[in-house]
Amino acid sequence: MTSLRYKVSIVRPETHYVSLSLRIPKNLIFQAARNEIIEVFMPVWSPGSYLVREYSRNIFQIKALNNKGEYLELTQNKKNSYQIKIPNLNLKIHSEDFEFIEIEYEVYAHELTVRTSHVTNSHAFLHGPSLFLGVQNLCDVVHQLELVFPTYWTSLTVSLPEISEKREHFCFQATSYDHLLDSPIEIGTHERRYFKIDETLFSISFWGQTETLERKKLEEDLKKICTEVMNLWGETPFEFYDFILHFAPNARGGLEHSYSSVNLFDPRILAQKKNYDDFLSLLAHEFFHAWNVKRLRPKPLGPFNYHQEVDTSLLWFAEGMTSFADDWIILKTGFFSLEEYLNVIKENLNRYFAIPGKKIHSLKQSSFNAWIKLYRPDENSSNSSISYYLKGGLTFLALNFLFCKKQVKFSDFLKHCWMLFQQRPEQGFDEQEIYTIVEKLAGQEVREIFVNWIETCEEIPFESLFRENGIKCLWKKQAPVLGAELKAISGSVFVEKVSLDSAAFKAGLNAGDEILAFNSWRFLPDCLPLLSSWLEKQATWDILVAREGKLLTLRLMAEQGPIQLEKLLVEEKEEGKVKQVFELN
Repeated sequence: MTSLRYKVSIVRPETHYVSLSLRIPKNLIFQAARNEIIEVFMPVWSPGSYLVREYSRNIFQIKALNNKGEYLELTQNKKNSYQIKIPNLNLKIHSEDFEFIEIEYEVYAHELTVRTSHVTNSHAFLHGPSLFLGVQNLCDVVHQLELVFPTYWTSLTVSLPEISEKREHFCFQATSYDHLLDSPIEIGTHERRYFKIDETLFSISFWGQTETLERKKLEEDLKKICTEVMNLWGETPFEFYDFILHFAPNARGGLEHSYSSVNLFDPRILAQKKNYDDFLSLLAHEFFHAWNVKRLRPKPLGPFNYHQEVDTSLLWFAEGMTSFADDWIILKTGFFSLEEYLNVIKENLNRYFAIPGKKIHSLKQSSFNAWIKLYRPDENSSNSSISYYLKGGLTFLALNFLFCKKQVKFSDFLKHCWMLFQQRPEQGFDEQEIYTIVEKLAGQEVREIFVNWIETCEEIPFESLFRENGIKCLWKKQAPVLGAELKAISGSVFVEKVSLDSAAFKAGLNAGDEILAFNSWRFLPDCLPLLSSWLEKQATWDILVAREGKLLTLRLMAEQGPIQLEKLLVEEKEEGKVKQVFELN
């Protein structure tokens, strides 16, 4: 079988460098070449993480040679691609000098996230888009991979099929470049645990600060979560699945793959139930993606263009629905009590209510602009945009309430969506097909309401939806707020963000202002906890600020902040109704 062949060598992991080679055999050289040039490229982004990350910046010492070790002309033609010149290709293709072309290069890998490679003395996490050059015109051929690493590393996790011919060699095969990049690799001395659900085999790989981790409990809990997700979709389209778990201080993140997920969390906080539940929710989120996005996907998200942003207006479905599902799954598996689940919803709603951008940025726009807004936050982000994770999850919560009114289960909606994948697994779907499923299940009126929630900034009537479904909203008493985020730096107080149309905004406060005094009283970091009580006692304040080397006095008129929930309450007589809403047994 004709294939591209990659070799990954990690000789001195303490240097964080990975040595790679890519071999293009003779019978593929002609297929790859255009005008006697072969072009290779490094992806600029990772599927599932919508930001241009410029992985080529970590390439070091790249060169191209023929099978005799003779250097070929290689030039960089774009920020992420290189051209190999082969003059008189038609003649050389029959020459013994061109049995193959080999590209050799190194990559610096020392960034611990779920979307970058990380190589240290303790392990190597290899994230495909940050390592593997692609060959233009050959992305659909078979890609083989050989791994060479220190002998004291005794554990290897990778979802690619193994094709090793010798015990001491580690060789794997991908059906395409997409498949190769969608297969993260963990190498080291990590522990692996296994469990099985029906005919599907699962593994869990643990790396990092895991001394206090209750592995057996986590395995049992994860098995419950996987069982619930599999039941919700009704079909499991894979025979194995790997959870790669990384634990490090101040870390949190996840990235989905077709046969695995990579999950990063702070182990120091797992002893607290709220944080452990949050970790389980993260695992449920990424596992749910094995259906939603990795298989049931918006049309633009596959096959991938790795050279530039790939625009889609459907991240509200890909991530928003998954953000509703993750906590719902934790409820259905019994890790959340109903009260705890409603408290999570309350906290999400309070975050949502405090974001001015929800009034000017629709979910559809938020999805399309992910590349330039959500993944590139700045001081004005909350004023100009809304997260498709946050609002998307709340919108699907609201859709579930509408479904219940029509006696429709959300799990039935999932199974109908899954039919889109079953009918044409290679094509993907568009938003109209999702809207049509909503209409088929719940009627034209529900479709129109849902479309408005997605495509406009129309307010979602959360309080009435909760009330109709047996949940009472208890509201906090609104109090005056500044409408700005303040931060203490080196004994002074600075403005970090100003909320649109707030008291601070109307007074003219700017991000970057140093606050010196309130009504001639010096304002120092120890005043921050007192500010709320000050604003309640007095409506008008003169604020002295330093801005760009000048002193300014601004007049502030205190105003009430956004509405905030105190609690979502289920009365005893309504508990059965609420359990039915969330499909609790």
